[in-house]
Amino acid sequence: MPTVNADRAAIRRRGVQESLRDRVWQARITLGVILLVAAALRVIGSRFGFPLLVHPDEKAIVDGVIDMARRNSFEPPWSLRPDHVEMKVDYLAFTAYAGPFRGMSVESAFAADPVPFYWIARLMTAAFGVATVVLAYLVGRRSSRRAGLVAATLFALFPAFVRDAHYATPDVPLTFALMLMIYALMRYLGSASWGSLLWASFAVALAIAIKYPGAVGAVAVGVVVVVASVRDRAWRRMVTHALGSAAALIGFLFLISPVLFTNFVNVRHELDVQSRGGRLANSDFGAIGNMWYYATLYADTAGLLLLLLAAVGMVVVVARRRLEAIPWFTGVLVWVSLSTLPMTWERWGLPMWVTPLLLAAAGFDYLLERLTSQRLRWIPLAGGTVVLLQLAASSLAVVAGLLAPDTRLASLAFADSRGIQPRESIFEGYTPFLPGTFRLFFEQVRKDGDGYALLTSQGKPASYVVLSSGMYERVMADPAYPEGQRIYRWILDNGQQVRQFQPVAEAEPTALEPLSIVRNFQLIRDLAAGGMTGPVIKFLAVPVSSASEAARPQHE
Repeated sequence: MPTVNADRAAIRRRGVQESLRDRVWQARITLGVILLVAAALRVIGSRFGFPLLVHPDEKAIVDGVIDMARRNSFEPPWSLRPDHVEMKVDYLAFTAYAGPFRGMSVESAFAADPVPFYWIARLMTAAFGVATVVLAYLVGRRSSRRAGLVAATLFALFPAFVRDAHYATPDVPLTFALMLMIYALMRYLGSASWGSLLWASFAVALAIAIKYPGAVGAVAVGVVVVVASVRDRAWRRMVTHALGSAAALIGFLFLISPVLFTNFVNVRHELDVQSRGGRLANSDFGAIGNMWYYATLYADTAGLLLLLLAAVGMVVVVARRRLEAIPWFTGVLVWVSLSTLPMTWERWGLPMWVTPLLLAAAGFDYLLERLTSQRLRWIPLAGGTVVLLQLAASSLAVVAGLLAPDTRLASLAFADSRGIQPRESIFEGYTPFLPGTFRLFFEQVRKDGDGYALLTSQGKPASYVVLSSGMYERVMADPAYPEGQRIYRWILDNGQQVRQFQPVAEAEPTALEPLSIVRNFQLIRDLAAGGMTGPVIKFLAVPVSSASEAARPQHE
């Protein structure tokens, strides 16, 4: 009889072990599918705008890498944001491409054709984006395997993450670095080991070398060290770990980018410039107003249900006193710190969003855990399906917009067909003649009677004026440019329109998921039917002022 019972117990153990192995494999397969979807959403459309270089902020990184290649140096030439991690990663990727595939140096290959290098830089950002999805799984997995998969899904499909992963800009890499720090700090709260603390310090150093606001991670590390020490009543450890993490942060930052120390005068100058604000159309609503701007931006992107799930997650974290979740609130630190700057920028919100998304994953996992009866289980499943549809529709709309033809490319083809040349035109930034550069043309405008004389860059009278909504809408919305607004009104009221290139209207943001889903699928339909993206481009024949008209010779 004991033998029979032992056999039955062994069979049950084998059954449990096989069930666990099956669940592990199911989770791995599911995670693999999520990562494939994340990669596809971030790579498809990454050639947007080519052969034009239409994104204004990519040059800071790519030109920095080319300068490094010309000097044969691994030291970045400037410290704008500072972008040093991206420059070094891109330098290695550019070198791996130029030599084997082009048979020439990086700078020579770039001079021959810069497009492949911009594409590689964008793909590096996409890689950071996919790696962030992996970290989201690992962070959520600290709670449960299911929570990890939910977190990975949210990060993979969140439209702001998808959109910015296509750009060679620092916000997606910064989010990756802060997520790495969050994961390391969660491990530290579990064991308070030097290894986890050093990983967290390295992640903060990485974040700072990517973008200066990454320094808020040092605050998160300090808070976690204090909380863990108070919990364990380890007062001596609090001091040694606090000092050790600070020293490690400085050491890692020096190893990653020593120029931040050796050329600190330049760094201080850039920090001063970045903190001043005053950029055209990047509004400053005051600290509280800026916080509200980012909050409403997230709400319109995420939707009402995801907000409710985050609220549930918040209640669960507090009620269960989950100290491991403290690092999740790094996004709140970013939110508060960036809101104090005298301007706002949509993409600055990316590292803020990690907090509500991780809370939403925890909230959804809790509802699945608690609402197990057949009468109630449909509630989280139905809500999750709506959230999934809303995020998928929004992300697909982002990708569709990147795949659609750009108005600057279409208008350049028109200008070539009509023989309209830059040398006979006055044009501003974000037009086909200057597609990815911010530029006002007011220095080429002279007051002339009751109107204005518009000149080419050579100082000759222009025949055409080329406008972009990417510029004139900013000026018209900024009260600091009253004369610029008068110039635009005079041109639009008096100039004869030759051709206008109109993009498809973007889906109006809303926190109501059904409405958001419908609007995004309508946008996808319009783009699939041949619609364009980009700014409105206007070609106008230059109007003539009354003074210029009077000065013309009269003929009978």
